[in-house]
Amino acid sequence: MANSSVSAPNHDRLCGIELLLLWEGRLTSARYRELFPVHVTQASRDFSAYRDIAPDNIQRAWGTKSYAPGPFAKPVLTGGFFAEYAHLVGLANAGRRVTQVPVEDIAPAHTLIKPEHFRVLHQAMANGTGVQIDYASLSNPRLHSRTIFPHALIHAGTRWHVRAWCVMRQDYRDFNLSRIRGADAAAQAAPPPGPDEAWEMIVPLRLIAHTSLSVAQQKVVREEFFRGTTALVLDCRAALLPYVVQAYRAAMDPVAQTPPQYLLEVVCPERLPPEALRMR
Repeated sequence: MANSSVSAPNHDRLCGIELLLLWEGRLTSARYRELFPVHVTQASRDFSAYRDIAPDNIQRAWGTKSYAPGPFAKPVLTGGFFAEYAHLVGLANAGRRVTQVPVEDIAPAHTLIKPEHFRVLHQAMANGTGVQIDYASLSNPRLHSRTIFPHALIHAGTRWHVRAWCVMRQDYRDFNLSRIRGADAAAQAAPPPGPDEAWEMIVPLRLIAHTSLSVAQQKVVREEFFRGTTALVLDCRAALLPYVVQAYRAAMDPVAQTPPQYLLEVVCPERLPPEALRMR
């Protein structure tokens, strides 16, 4: 008797298979069924259907009950955009529209993140291992090699970063994913000597309406951001404070940073830990 829970594979699930293969570099039935509540038999049928569509993209990982992307894997059903993967696994809510009315996103993430680089970082984060990256930054625009131990992803506006121990700097740093030009598992490297203190430290960030605004304008801002209360207090990781301040466009220096560009200001920024705002 046929299993009544098994149906023909649908496009969304097949796209999910491709995204997991391309971006995570490993696909198991259990992981697949975390995202798609299907029976084990259905998962197996979906994997076979995807193999028929893109045979170069999926191969057995020998010695394990899992699949890996083939050496020439490339997007077939998806566009190759990190936003697709982020949407699938719930890293971001972009595209999840339930209003049934037209909605436009003015800040889509169009920065280039390559799946072959990200899946190396993803596996390193999962396994606690190092990665050798080719990287370019504004402070050092020439492509150079670094060995890092990544431990977390950061979504900051239209950008994605990876938080990692940098062997060269002997410190924890943030690396922009779109500036990583190459990524390979590190053969050997010294692991972090200790925890990421700025990541573990929780700091209260207090925001108020900009004091240069009129009383009536401050009331409008409080209604918009604070539900009418006098301030908004956010408990943030110290390492993420710069991103939070930027996201709220809050003035650190209310004399120099004024409305209408800045409607909020940070209360007593001098009391925040220096490492939190990268003042070193």
